[in-house]
Amino acid sequence: MFTKPLGDHAQLRPLEPWQAPEFLAHIDRARPLVDPWIPWASLTTDLASARATLQRYADLSSSDSGRIYGIRLDGVLVGGVMFTRFDTSSGVCEIGCWLEEAGQGRGW
Repeated sequence: MFTKPLGDHAQLRPLEPWQAPEFLAHIDRARPLVDPWIPWASLTTDLASARATLQRYADLSSSDSGRIYGIRLDGVLVGGVMFTRFDTSSGVCEIGCWLEEAGQGRGW
């Protein structure tokens, strides 16, 4: 599996549908900070919706049109990076990122 060290005991790794329970717990912690900025955060409220969010990005990844990665600090999911628009034919990409409070202030 792809892993990119970020320093300070942090890593960037893909998020996949089987990680839905961990993703949901993270979103619940991050919700107050990210809800205004990330549209799917307010829609990710239970295990089924968390799995659906990650599955949507898995489907986008399989068509090379989107990605989602988690940021882990000491093995705990504390944030992420998403490629919401990834158009390889035109070379256009839109990226979003988020962090819960435990991941902030580290310069990632």
